[in-house]
Amino acid sequence: MAKTIHSRAMLVHLKLSKWSATKYDKKVSEEVAAQHNADADAGRYNKRLIPKGKNTYAEVITAFNALYAEHITQTLPWSDEGWRLLPMANHAKYVAMVRTHRSKIESLVEDFIVDYPAIKDGVQRRVNGLFNPADWPSVLDLRKRFGVKVDYNPIPTGSDFRVEMDTATLDEIARDTEDRVTQAIKGAQQDAVERLHECVTRISERLSDPKAIFRDSLIENARELTDVLTRLNVTDDARIEELRQRVEKLAEISPEALRTLPFQRATTAHEADAILADMSAVFGEVAHA
Repeated sequence: MAKTIHSRAMLVHLKLSKWSATKYDKKVSEEVAAQHNADADAGRYNKRLIPKGKNTYAEVITAFNALYAEHITQTLPWSDEGWRLLPMANHAKYVAMVRTHRSKIESLVEDFIVDYPAIKDGVQRRVNGLFNPADWPSVLDLRKRFGVKVDYNPIPTGSDFRVEMDTATLDEIARDTEDRVTQAIKGAQQDAVERLHECVTRISERLSDPKAIFRDSLIENARELTDVLTRLNVTDDARIEELRQRVEKLAEISPEALRTLPFQRATTAHEADAILADMSAVFGEVAHA
């Protein structure tokens, strides 16, 4: 598995930079501590510079969150350092997705920058003595605080090391590297199975109860998942593909038909249960992780 994965996938790291719109106020923190006869470092007062609610800053943050969520959907887990596994089959789709979200974010940032002076003036009137002009970056600096960057790297191999070490040490490093790759691939495949399991479980739970109300997204999410998994099955695991196809067929039924046709609803719920049973039989604990 680890010997073939290097030509079929790469590693991707999405770096998002955002202005937090919060500021630690040391003076107020010390004043609160003194009022309560507490140590000066007993607590921290962080000012929220942008008020909660609907505004252009909130729209920017929502767009960043949407990009990150889609990044997770379009990739597979790899390491704790932020790197994700991107199958080559999904590379074009991923690049287009990032491009679309980046364009939207850049547009929303410009809208926020236009509103920035008015937002700042409004906050000054609202917080009175807590206002400090130094908390607010200039427009030029503010624009630099928002960004989207994507880094790519090849999947490491045991032969990537060209340093001067004794043979035994190099062999140990090579084995450790290949073991890590193998374990990461297993984790990526487990993630794909867990996504299917979670999706089918929701369908089973909602449709098994004839009176339960469900949204169209119950089926739409299954369709989106089975589509992306056609590109994320990085090892071409036939077992995962068979399950994916069964869930794909399950999602062919329209939400309206499931609401209005009791027999169709019961049949779909029964098939969902059958998929879950087969998933547990094939993958065991993986499907319940």
